[in-house]
Amino acid sequence: MKKSFIGLILFSVLVSACSQKNESVDVVKTFWKGFSENDQLALASVLQNAEDAEFLASGKSTLSDYKVLGEVADGVEVKFSRFCYPDVIVSTRLVEVNGEKKIDFRSTLKAQMKAMKGVKTTKKYCYDFEDKPLSGVLSGQAWQFNKVHVRDINWGNKITQNITLYAEDCDVEMSGKCTEAKLIISNLDLQGEGGNFTNKKNVTIHIPPSDNIVVSTGSYKVSTLASGAKEIALSFKQDELNTLNGYFVLEKKTKN
Repeated sequence: MKKSFIGLILFSVLVSACSQKNESVDVVKTFWKGFSENDQLALASVLQNAEDAEFLASGKSTLSDYKVLGEVADGVEVKFSRFCYPDVIVSTRLVEVNGEKKIDFRSTLKAQMKAMKGVKTTKKYCYDFEDKPLSGVLSGQAWQFNKVHVRDINWGNKITQNITLYAEDCDVEMSGKCTEAKLIISNLDLQGEGGNFTNKKNVTIHIPPSDNIVVSTGSYKVSTLASGAKEIALSFKQDELNTLNGYFVLEKKTKN
């Protein structure tokens, strides 16, 4: 009888522990599923601060592949997989609010940023380049590189170049004369061999009169030709309406 009584107590303790653990894991699963699907109601149900749900659900989620692993001391570990990046395992942080497990979003965000800071791609160029003049689709319309316009911008302490690619043969100096979507290149390092787009190294699709789409996922390669001109290859797919691949030539700047 005594052994049976002790066994029942141990069983109760184990069931209680499993329930607590399952609650944590379930809350984290609900959070990441809600985040990936922009489900505001689901997010509000598990966040420590429910008002954060509207903000999280309003943005475009880039979360592609994740797996909730299990509970650890500071939360629940989640493995994130991204194309052309090594897997990263980060803890989703939890707090207790009125006896319920909730997501500490701010603490989780800090942990995510720390874990992913400095993570490098597994390939120098993640996206393949096609050996053809730059073409594809911008703003849902067929797009073929036609001309380039380079403008120097003097910031006082440095001079940078704003490179704009056009599919139409229009007067680039006259406002309103160019009506089709164009590609603006001002944030890529064209002095080296190129690499992959990032949040800081990106291109911008300008759709007249005033829409801009920043593309931070893609690759670019810079080659110097015998003439001194630079051949710049680009490869990106923002979505079905905005995708380009191929190269264009940037002529060597001549001194006045």
